[in-house]
Amino acid sequence: MSDLEAETLVRAAYAQVLRRHFGGREGIRRTLDARRRQCVVELVLDTADKPLTLGDLAEAAALSPFHFARSFANTF
Repeated sequence: MSDLEAETLVRAAYAQVLRRHFGGREGIRRTLDARRRQCVVELVLDTADKPLTLGDLAEAAALSPFHFARSFANTF
């Protein structure tokens, strides 16, 4: 076994121990906090007559479009 293979196995084992101890990431649901929700709601209300993009909403929440979409889905 090479040093690289051994290091990879040790890291994988360590990661497994941490996941079991701390419960992994599957239990974490990122949601929009109250401040971010309020910023998005204000934008929607202030621009109700204009089409909004995902980028517009994400910018109001100070998140990337990807993280905003995920957080929005988890919030609502």
